[in-house]
Amino acid sequence: MEDRKTFSIEPLLDAAEDHLQANDVSRAFFCYQNALEWEVPSLRLWKGLALCSYILGEFDKALKYWENALAIDPYDLETQKHIENYKSPAFQSWLKRIDKAIKTVEMKEYEKARDQLRDLLEERDDIVSLHQILGLCYTACSDRDSARRIWERGLKLDSSNPM
Repeated sequence: MEDRKTFSIEPLLDAAEDHLQANDVSRAFFCYQNALEWEVPSLRLWKGLALCSYILGEFDKALKYWENALAIDPYDLETQKHIENYKSPAFQSWLKRIDKAIKTVEMKEYEKARDQLRDLLEERDDIVSLHQILGLCYTACSDRDSARRIWERGLKLDSSNPM
């Protein structure tokens, strides 16, 4: 029975990886979540969920998924590197700056938040949620052209992102 389950998730994992290759993170994440329902331990599954979560800006989830991957293969160097990077002081500082920028948005200080988010994106421009929030700040500052440009950049990372 276990072999049937393992075989059964392979097409979902293959589809998810195809979507990732096509910069369609939301669809890839959906496929990975469907594979997760099989409850089959899979290094590919956990690493895929982690990568999607990271790109979408769900950093704590990404760490949890990388830790699940490491539980399956404690010697996986790629996963070890992701966890080390996540726990590094530089990345933790960057995350604190994101939290600060989000709080600035919540206080409706959109121009200040816009500047903070642009600085964050200069360091890492591979996070979809930063593009989304920055676009909203541009909109709030009546700069719709910049909002459209930043959202289009975000869509290059995740072509079917509903946000």
